[in-house]
This record gives sequence, C-alpha cells and structure tokens, in this order.
Amino acid sequence: MKKLLLILIFIPFFSKCLGQSFFPLNYKALDYYRDGYYSLLYKNYRRAISSFTEAIRYDTSFIQAYEERAIACYSISDFSGAIKDFSKALLLNPYNYNNFSRRALARFQLHDYNGTVDDLTRALESNLEKPDDYNLRGEASYFLGKYSQTIKDCTEVIKSLSGSRDQKGKAYRLRGLARINLGQRTGGCSDFRKAGKLGDQLAFNMTDMFCR
Repeated sequence: MKKLLLILIFIPFFSKCLGQSFFPLNYKALDYYRDGYYSLLYKNYRRAISSFTEAIRYDTSFIQAYEERAIACYSISDFSGAIKDFSKALLLNPYNYNNFSRRALARFQLHDYNGTVDDLTRALESNLEKPDDYNLRGEASYFLGKYSQTIKDCTEVIKSLSGSRDQKGKAYRLRGLARINLGQRTGGCSDFRKAGKLGDQLAFNMTDMFCR
C-alpha cells in the first residue's frame, strides 16, 4: 500500500484546483516546499517533513505542503500524522477527492475500517473508475463483517474496463473470502481459482484452506 500512496507524490508543481492556486505568495514557504519536495522524491522523509513544516510555518494555508508532509509521514509509518495533514488539506480544499483516498490508506493501516469506508465512499463520488478504492473499501468492509458490501465492491473491480490484472486478482480473492463467510463455498472457491490464474499468490493459500 505504501507504493500505491507514493505514486501520488508526482504532482504537477504548480497545480490548481477550482481556480485556487497552490503557488504560495511567501517565497520562504516556496523555498522550503521545494526542498521538501525533492527530499521526498529521494526518500529522505525526515528532511522532507522538516522542510514542509517550515513551509507551513511561513504559509499556514499552503495546501500542497500539508499533502506532501502527509505522504512523508505515511512513508515512515506515522499514520496518525498523515491523517492529521490530509485532514487539514481537506479542510482547506474539501473538493480534492484524491485526499480522501489517501487518508483512507492511512486509516486502514490503523484498523479504522469505518473511517476507511467513509473516506472511500467520498472519494468514489468523484470517479467511479477507481479499482484500488473499490478493493480497499471491499477489504475494510470484510473486516467489518459486511461481506455483501465486499462482494459488491469487488464485483465493480472485476467488471471494470480499467482494472489491471493485479487489481482484478485481488478482487476475486477478496470476493471469494466474502462468499466463503456467507456459506457460498462453490462460488468462493471459483473466485479463488480465478484469482490464482491472474497471478494472485495468496489465492492459492485460500484454495488450500477452504477448497479441499
């Protein structure tokens, strides 16, 4: 999951959302942000956090500094810090739905499955073609014992035109587990086999456990 979140650091340097520029008026803030940004790219996470903190000190409304500091915190397993910063970024701009997806990843790591489901439901309001979000919401729902919701979310991934082989493999495995828990052994085992054919290694373990 860390790899999934780190993909999101490659953001255009001067992005805009809803007409609001993320370019700070304070040049000190920009200097510290630039240092933090490149430190993050080179995986010097603690220096990145320090630099983004200084950028925020000079401009407390610098949305991207909160976002990037959150990613740096996530990368060193400071999930609470990541949640705090993504929450601040969402407070400043509640229409960046990607930050709901990002915060959901951190909440999932802390086993806040209800929070994960809530964030991903918001994220999916903006774009229904997000296989990773459906898979993660399905997984969180599984841990909450909401197996029917897991089946529904994983089915969305399976039928998605944009879903990758890995994403569909995971979806079949998760849906198989949900079906097993609902007493649907035949359907569950069928899903495990399909997941295995797509290269999902964990599916073979599931087959051995439930389908002998």
